[in-house]
Amino acid sequence: MAGIRAPAKPPVMNVIELDSDSESDPEKTLVGRGSGGAGVHDHSRVKANEHDTTRATQGDEEESQGQDSEEDDWDVESIFEDTIEEVADDQLLENNEPDTCTLEEAQKFRLDLRRLGPEEFCKRTVEAGTIPAKKLLTAFGLRPPAFLDGSPDDAYYALLSLALSRELSKRIKLPQYNTVEDVVHLLQKSKKIIFIWLLQNKGKLLTNYTQNIDNIESVAGILPEKIIQCHGSFASASCLKCGRKVKGEDIFDEIRAGVIPRCKQCPTARPTQNLKRKRSSNGQDKKRRRYSSDDDDEEDDIPESGIMKPDITFFGEQLPDNFSKRLSQHDRDQVDLVITIGTSLKVAPVSDVVPFLPAHVPQIYISRQPVGHVNFDVDLLGDCDVVVAALCKAAGWNLEHEMIPKGQEIEITGDADFPSRHYFKVKR
Repeated sequence: MAGIRAPAKPPVMNVIELDSDSESDPEKTLVGRGSGGAGVHDHSRVKANEHDTTRATQGDEEESQGQDSEEDDWDVESIFEDTIEEVADDQLLENNEPDTCTLEEAQKFRLDLRRLGPEEFCKRTVEAGTIPAKKLLTAFGLRPPAFLDGSPDDAYYALLSLALSRELSKRIKLPQYNTVEDVVHLLQKSKKIIFIWLLQNKGKLLTNYTQNIDNIESVAGILPEKIIQCHGSFASASCLKCGRKVKGEDIFDEIRAGVIPRCKQCPTARPTQNLKRKRSSNGQDKKRRRYSSDDDDEEDDIPESGIMKPDITFFGEQLPDNFSKRLSQHDRDQVDLVITIGTSLKVAPVSDVVPFLPAHVPQIYISRQPVGHVNFDVDLLGDCDVVVAALCKAAGWNLEHEMIPKGQEIEITGDADFPSRHYFKVKR
């Protein structure tokens, strides 16, 4: 099981609007009811929305204390970051451990949380003593860290607060979509799909959001106005100094040679031959100026050509502006089907697209393994090429590609425990 990463501060697009009443907030429900234990007792708030970053504490110190609390809370989450493990539904299904919920129990608790709200939910569970907080965590996909073993149950309240907030921010699966036939029908009827080339040719592609940086979608024929390269691409490069933009291939030779590519437009030498030394008012040079620190700085400040950086998004950098603009100002109100292919959706803000889109829009997931932290309507599992080939065949679309052998037969099997999960593999 992989270590879970505590969520970063949620951007506006990934906000769950909890009841403004503090009694309906998970962090207000749990704060102050336990010691916290193991150095985590100050985890006392979960952010409800982008404009509600602080909560009232004490009189005139409300704002400053709220800000300090906010910083502490995210520090607490980072403490858990490398120690918490995810508990997938598949594991709950096979569970025989007394401190872990069964899948049936977990599903009931998740429904109860949304039906009752966090305040009433906590009253009926951990407060009423019907289930320990340690065990309840597993219903929401978190396995308690080992360093809390032996601690009183209220030591798990901070972590439970985080778990409840995460659950409430998840997209809710649409119950009417479960089968492969449902997916095929959606492909046939939808007109504004977030998908790729064949859908573009069918007039169904709204936008292709890609995390690839090799520009493969453009090579495949996706129109520029249909592509959002979330992490940029090597298709172009820009000067960090003057902003000049060139084709990415123009700097490939230098990159391969291990040389830092420089801008050919920026000045490369200081025109010293045209500069005159400034003289004093009495006509005599002041030697002390000649050797002053300011003079040295001027001599060292020789103009230098800027570095040409590939237009890709490095770790810690903001995504291109067209990502959020396209998503929020165009696609959100038009999309009628989302198909996510071959990504685990672990990295924000791309992972925030799923909960940001309208709740009524069906979402399909295609990959080799299911994801536990996102609720898709239908999971189509297997090699992505195989799944797409099977869908196109079922939809009556002619998908010709060298990677799809003629006469290929694909076997599709369901999952009795997960009705909306289907497995694809090549039969021959």
